Amino acid sequence: MVAEGMGCRRGIEYVRQEVLNPQRTIATSVKVLNGSMPLVSVRVTKPVPKARIADVMDELRGVTLRAPVEAGQLVVRDVADTGSDVIATRRVPRLPEAQNRC
Repeated sequence: MVAEGMGCRRGIEYVRQEVLNPQRTIATSVKVLNGSMPLVSVRVTKPVPKARIADVMDELRGVTLRAPVEAGQLVVRDVADTGSDVIATRRVPRLPEAQNRC
């Protein structure tokens, strides 16, 4: 691979990664039971290979959390064997009426 006219070393590293091993961050949402909202936003903790995005989304599609959910809470460890964890990005409190249920 030859890159000419590049003045930024980070740009060269980015192009190399995009060609050899493209990666992306993922932000989406998962279901929440007994919460003040039916969904909570989540994100991966580090980029995952672009070719594995569908695997990650398939795994997250089956995830349902129970409220309360805290920001930063671990949702899935090593999602789809990518080495990246999934964490919640916001708080979802439990519904008041759900607190009295078993």
